[in-house]
Amino acid sequence: MKNKPTKAKEIIPKPKASFFEKIELDKSADTHWYKWVWILTAVSLIVRLTNIQVLSFWVDEYVHVIRSRDFINGVGPLFTDDNNGILYTFILVPLHFVFGVNEFTSRLPSAILGAGSIVLIFLIAQKLYNGRVGFIAAFLHTFSLYLVYWSRLARNYAIFEFFYLFLIFALIQFESSRSSVEPTTQKTSLKWGILSAVAFLATLLSHQLVVFVFFILLIYLAFIGIKHGLNTRKWTSTKALAGSFGLLVSLLLLTPTFATISKPIFQILLPEKIANWIILDWTRIGQLWREKPFEAWDIYFGMFSFDYGFLWVMGLLGLLFSIKYAPKAALRLGLLVGVPFLLMSFFFREPALPRYYIFVYPFHLILTAFGLYFVGNLIANLLSIQQKNVRIFTLILPCLLVLAFIPYKDMWQLLSGQKTSGFIVNKKISHWSFTNWKDPALWVKSHIKPTDLVFSTVPYATDYYLGIKNSTLFRQKQYNTSTNKYEQLAPVNDSLHANSSDDFYKTLSKNPHVWVLGDYYLYNAMTDIEVRDLLFKNFIFHADASSDGSVQVFEFDPLGKGLPQEQMTVIELGKNDDLVVTQPMMMDMPQEATQIDFKARIRAKGVDGSREAIVYLNEKVAGYVPVNTSGDFQYMQISIPHQVVIRGNNILRIGYNKPQVNEKYKGFLITDFQILN
Repeated sequence: MKNKPTKAKEIIPKPKASFFEKIELDKSADTHWYKWVWILTAVSLIVRLTNIQVLSFWVDEYVHVIRSRDFINGVGPLFTDDNNGILYTFILVPLHFVFGVNEFTSRLPSAILGAGSIVLIFLIAQKLYNGRVGFIAAFLHTFSLYLVYWSRLARNYAIFEFFYLFLIFALIQFESSRSSVEPTTQKTSLKWGILSAVAFLATLLSHQLVVFVFFILLIYLAFIGIKHGLNTRKWTSTKALAGSFGLLVSLLLLTPTFATISKPIFQILLPEKIANWIILDWTRIGQLWREKPFEAWDIYFGMFSFDYGFLWVMGLLGLLFSIKYAPKAALRLGLLVGVPFLLMSFFFREPALPRYYIFVYPFHLILTAFGLYFVGNLIANLLSIQQKNVRIFTLILPCLLVLAFIPYKDMWQLLSGQKTSGFIVNKKISHWSFTNWKDPALWVKSHIKPTDLVFSTVPYATDYYLGIKNSTLFRQKQYNTSTNKYEQLAPVNDSLHANSSDDFYKTLSKNPHVWVLGDYYLYNAMTDIEVRDLLFKNFIFHADASSDGSVQVFEFDPLGKGLPQEQMTVIELGKNDDLVVTQPMMMDMPQEATQIDFKARIRAKGVDGSREAIVYLNEKVAGYVPVNTSGDFQYMQISIPHQVVIRGNNILRIGYNKPQVNEKYKGFLITDFQILN
């Protein structure tokens, strides 16, 4: 029998792996990243501590600083009616006791915990993806202007971020240990369960925003349960029922019915402010949806789109890529970012401030890190980079992109310490406007007498920097957060108050020597016009007390220095880059003023340029104050064109435009503005 020739066996070539199959999430070589993360942490701490003591304390910082100081001195309680962030105050007490009360020691815990969050963000990203993604996330955290800024202040935001990250890491570890089949995991599970409880308590003592974790857990439970029910078709199983319960409760929490039923209960169990914040006011929410539907959304989106610019797109890509290649990470991070972001944007809307995103932003950065890592792999594949060099490329490229998008101007302004008042960083990062209380306080301290009466728009600041305990509030209105309206302070039958013009007048009639220190609150809705006029016409203004004009110092000394001469107002502009235009002032004009030009008489000092001092009428340029280089006050006239005038109320503003010539007097000062003929 003739053998048939055998056909050579065909070798089917192995199909080339697509790029999407090359994404490596191997964790086997993750241990060597720890030393680099600790280096980043050290760099981060140096960045956060650089010139941390330069800025004067801001209003909210005194909540912790003064309470700690008074508790140490035995003159005040540690707990008051507002204990939000009390854990930060606890930490300050031993620090202040050993090292003293100052800006550095008060802000040091924030800097340390802010830097410590870098380790936690790495651990979470490593757990969800791998060490390489964790390092990129840590790198993003290290140089984030937003996170650097909020970890340089004596407030409870960096500490809240730290313990919230620790809480989430502990919960992830707890879930992982519960799902493991290893016999030794029972003790591990118990350990992480206890740590989760401790972390939750620490987070709760840091900020009330931790309540959002319940929404996240309920919705996570719903996803897991519904997925289990769909896969097994066993809708009566424990997981499926738990998921249904989570979905039902999470929806119920956002209904008007729940608000009505639970409000009395929460008001008994929780402090009034926290209870009122947790229980949604649907009337107010409806009003905001109609009037400003995306106001809160714009604030939070504006923050993270400014911090690293267009890199926020990488966060979105990171979420999309995770859905395919790390679905569990996508679910966890999607909820950790999406739930609080949407709830704060459309439900828990007031107050809406950039700082409240601090517990969400680290998870946003983890998604951004994975997006950068994924895109780095894509580019490496397109460029056919050798496999041994891919790991280096996918690390260097993301870090270079991060460095390219840092807002260096704002970062330098923050770290250099050259700017001591106004907005230290972009308003999208923080709405806080700082005031330089140190210089004016030192000036007043050298002139004040023990019997003098001191008023201040921020009494905490004057008490701290003057070393006194009896400065009195100089405001006539307060903002009611419940009604969202300004309310008049009640009159006081006391000669030491300025709650109204009558109160202030009585104070001046019974006290021969009075000081008033005022920051921007002196010119906003908190201060009555009548009281401010009384201040201008009876108090000597000390322009030399403040180098940047952020705090104005007034002295009432009729028996000694006398009353001010020719001082009907005080308009000081140009000393500070943020103080360049006045608040609107109203002027009632007759019909004749709309038909013929007229003159204005101005008493000014320090006008060095021909277009430095601008007069606006109804938001139009009405004229420029003439140059005055005499070094003293002069009366000058300008012509106001009738075309910018309307009958009745007109809006007057004075503006500052930095002159081309060198200024002999930084900015200018106006003490009288009169309409002639």
